[in-house]
Amino acid sequence: MLITRRVATLKAGLTEGLPSSYFWRVHLYVAIGAGALLGATIFLMPYAHAMLHTYSSTLIWLISLYVVMTMFYSVNYAILQGLQKFYSMSIFSNVSIALKIILSIALIYYGLGVIGAISGMLLSMIVMVLIGFWILSRRLSRVQSSAQAVLPKINFSPFIAVYLSGIAIAALTQLDTVLVNWYFPGDIAGEYAAISVLGKGVLYLSGGLVLAMFPMVAENHAKSVDSKKLLIQGIALTMILSLLFVAIFVVAGQPLLAMLYGNRYSNASDLLPLYGLAMVPLAIVILVEHYLIAKGKVLFAWLFFILAPFQLVALHFFHSDLKSVIFIIGAFGSGLAFLGFLFMSITVREKK
Repeated sequence: MLITRRVATLKAGLTEGLPSSYFWRVHLYVAIGAGALLGATIFLMPYAHAMLHTYSSTLIWLISLYVVMTMFYSVNYAILQGLQKFYSMSIFSNVSIALKIILSIALIYYGLGVIGAISGMLLSMIVMVLIGFWILSRRLSRVQSSAQAVLPKINFSPFIAVYLSGIAIAALTQLDTVLVNWYFPGDIAGEYAAISVLGKGVLYLSGGLVLAMFPMVAENHAKSVDSKKLLIQGIALTMILSLLFVAIFVVAGQPLLAMLYGNRYSNASDLLPLYGLAMVPLAIVILVEHYLIAKGKVLFAWLFFILAPFQLVALHFFHSDLKSVIFIIGAFGSGLAFLGFLFMSITVREKK
């Protein structure tokens, strides 16, 4: 996210493409991190054997190398997003998925088993990283002097805030399933897991909006152009799509569950619309959070980190049934939305 924002900012001030000095500096940092990861793999190999229940060091090295290549892939993808090359991003991601499937299945078919599956993923990622380098190298600026003038020093405090935000978002949207599995019998926990898989689809409806809006807002902010219209349109569209999804759950929730899980969780069909509705505030909050981070207001990200423990505590003490769990999730999502918009209104008043 921070790389995308920086690239969008640079795009707003330059006309000759992305500064090559910034491009290589980012990849240098990733290479250092990759080297540290591979070095840690050597020392943690015995623990990795125990954790993965395998004696194959080859498998662990393949996984480590795959993670390393994924780091480079993510950086290239973030730079494409910052440059607002959405067509290239679409091809980039779809080709990556297709290559993973084709290569992994082919190597498994030839008898390589798990090693083949991981090797196929690794080979596909290597190919995509090389393609990413080739695409982006054609968009680098040749003017180094002006590029150096616009490159600010690396500031890690926004990274820490955004990173903690990501951890908290995971807690708010994923740990409820873990806690339900802990507190409830297996059949009830299974019903909750089934509806959460479908209900969390509401959160991903705004994913395309966030992907496109984030670099646009960052570029507008660099140009001192107001982006409130983009935010309002994004919230309105997220609300419409989310409520449409919930309406589908009301009408066709039971057939959907039956199609995916058989008749085992048919009793949970009444809970599916409630769960989807509880996800609507979180979908809006995630959209607003990305909007604020694109404008450099990373303080909003701390709201996730601060309030996530309160939700977990509430789930711990008030989990009488699945409806109460869903109510807690919806209530905290609504509280986050309220505090987020309150923060935004206070910021506007301070500027005035």
